[in-house]
Amino acid sequence: MIDLSIHQSAELTSHHMIDLSIHQSAYLTSHHMIELSIHQSAELTSHHMIELSIHQSAELTSHHMIELSIHQSAELTSHHMIDLSIHQSAELTSHHMIDLSIHQCAELTRHHMIDLSIHQCIHRTAFSQDQDSSV
Repeated sequence: MIDLSIHQSAELTSHHMIDLSIHQSAYLTSHHMIELSIHQSAELTSHHMIELSIHQSAELTSHHMIELSIHQSAELTSHHMIDLSIHQSAELTSHHMIDLSIHQCAELTRHHMIDLSIHQCIHRTAFSQDQDSSV
């Protein structure tokens, strides 16, 4: 069982503040299935609120490779537009290594630009026993 939680905040020009929080959990079943769920919310100062939730599942191939790509856009009140794109890949090596990389950028109309990138990697050593017992 893997539990990943990320909190990132980015300050916009002037005094606009965006808070993005992501929680994702991934677990491998006996059939080599990964379930990733992400929930992120971004709150802008004043009364602008964005709620984004994503659930994605992907089956591992024979080479234990996962490629997940998401594009989501949410329109803010007034004429502000946010575009969030996320690409994450998870590769399981023979040593039970997971590599998740996420890159998301949010562009606000006019001249507000946000660029957020996250790279995280997790060693899954304890999980090797579960896979051995399922075979």
